[in-house]
Amino acid sequence: MKKMLLDKVRENSVAVVSFVIAVILAGIILFVLPQEREVRSLGIFLFKLLPFLFASLAIASVKRDVLQNKYFQYLLIIGSYLLFFTYLIPKIIFHRGAFEELYNILLITAPYIILCFVLAYRLGGANGNQTFRLSIALLLIMVSGIEDLAYFTVNYDPTWVFPERWEWVTHIAVRIGRAPTRNEIIVFAIVHFILAFGVLVLPFEKLKRYFRPAQWQLLAQD
Repeated sequence: MKKMLLDKVRENSVAVVSFVIAVILAGIILFVLPQEREVRSLGIFLFKLLPFLFASLAIASVKRDVLQNKYFQYLLIIGSYLLFFTYLIPKIIFHRGAFEELYNILLITAPYIILCFVLAYRLGGANGNQTFRLSIALLLIMVSGIEDLAYFTVNYDPTWVFPERWEWVTHIAVRIGRAPTRNEIIVFAIVHFILAFGVLVLPFEKLKRYFRPAQWQLLAQD
């Protein structure tokens, strides 16, 4: 039994290592780095995306025979729900009256929900390539600025004036070098949706000739 478990771990070494790295990086972000709404540099922005990327790789690279084990499926689904129900929801309720703290929790919740969707997609039969594509596409949508635009539409107030320059969207400002204008936000969101669509449909499989077969098959497995 122990030998079988060790064999499974070795066969899924990429998934296991990616998961461990994702947990460590998430811990650093949550408990070591200061919890700030403002993104102060491009480096910090990219660093905070790393746990998501490694978690996505872990989900995409785990082998099919492991995913077909019903007990492992129960563990993944119930564990995912418990993390949401016993950590994120209590945090949201506790910080409901403090905007900065609540916003920081929502910044964790958004990528976590994406990972749950991607996990469900993988468990439903998608291969690693499809799963990783979907994860990256949803990440592009998440950082597109569409939620900032939506704030002024779904929360309609006739007294509001649509701001011309958006000083608070620092996750975009660090990428373009300054606070974006309203029109730049719109273009930025459109470009990210086009990129997300491209990630989902473009035939990147043709690039496999540039990689060793074993590397490509890691994500292309059924």
